[in-house]
Amino acid sequence: MACGFGAVILIYITINHGTVSEGVQVDLQAMAEVRKIERAIEAEKKNQITIKNTLTLTDSEIDSTERNIEELLKKIKDLAAIQASIKAMRDSEQETVKALAEQQKKTEEELKRLQRMLEEADESEYGGGGSQAVTGLNMGGRRILILLDSSASMLDSKITLIAQRRALSEADQRLAPKWQRAIRIVEWIAKNIPEEASYQIIEFGTQVNAVGPAELGNWLKADDPKIFEDVLTELKRLTPKGGGSLHSAFAALIKFAPLPDNVFLITDGLPTQGAITTYSGGVDESERIDYFAEAIKLIPPSVPVQTILLPLESEPSAAPNYWVLGYNTGGILLTPAKDWPP
Repeated sequence: MACGFGAVILIYITINHGTVSEGVQVDLQAMAEVRKIERAIEAEKKNQITIKNTLTLTDSEIDSTERNIEELLKKIKDLAAIQASIKAMRDSEQETVKALAEQQKKTEEELKRLQRMLEEADESEYGGGGSQAVTGLNMGGRRILILLDSSASMLDSKITLIAQRRALSEADQRLAPKWQRAIRIVEWIAKNIPEEASYQIIEFGTQVNAVGPAELGNWLKADDPKIFEDVLTELKRLTPKGGGSLHSAFAALIKFAPLPDNVFLITDGLPTQGAITTYSGGVDESERIDYFAEAIKLIPPSVPVQTILLPLESEPSAAPNYWVLGYNTGGILLTPAKDWPP
């Protein structure tokens, strides 16, 4: 029994020793593979972290790009709207230019028609000169108003010479032939007013002023030679200057009570300013026609206006418009011969 037990113990020791011996053996190649795999796993973990970070950055860039695209689309839409607006404005401007061109054509045709009428009237009524030039003037009336244009254009009939004369002294400006002729016309009319009548002389540019001892709106007696001399003296002291507002002249008519029953207008063309007289820039012919149309609306009914025109060069629309004014009010238009008044 003891022998058997000892044999078992011996077998156990033998088996256990073999196991221990085998457990302490190391496979170097396997360990190398394991470490290689571990390093690969570690590297893959790092790679996954990098990819995750990259994906996060990419998402942010995508969001930013989408916002940029939305902003660009909005700008494109806004630019398209602006372009459409510009196109609409251009189309509107083209229509306006076309309408203005048609209106200008009609105006030119009307001016030509009126000019022909004026020429026919001159041939039939006024003839050629001297005393015949004034046979159409109506010198009658109980209250006669004389309106004298005293704007700078009354210095000369040529545009280029007006600027040269404006550079002279006021004394020399008053000696300008055209202005001296206008003074003589006023004097001639005043001398031919009926003795029983009353009169007033107004000079107008951008403002109106009564010439003589009476204030604006008060009548003077035609049979008083002393008053007449005072009026002529003051008249000869006037110097043409500034622009011309026919609106101011006709607006003065309602200051008289009673109203005038005969008006003489001595001028050289259409007004350069309207109701507002502060503008100093140049005006074209269409604007001057508009100023004229607005001004004649101020003339009271039944007041005849007789215009004596000393025309400027290159203003063909002045005479036809003043002819129509005379026709509509019961007056006339006179373009006197160069030798009148003597």
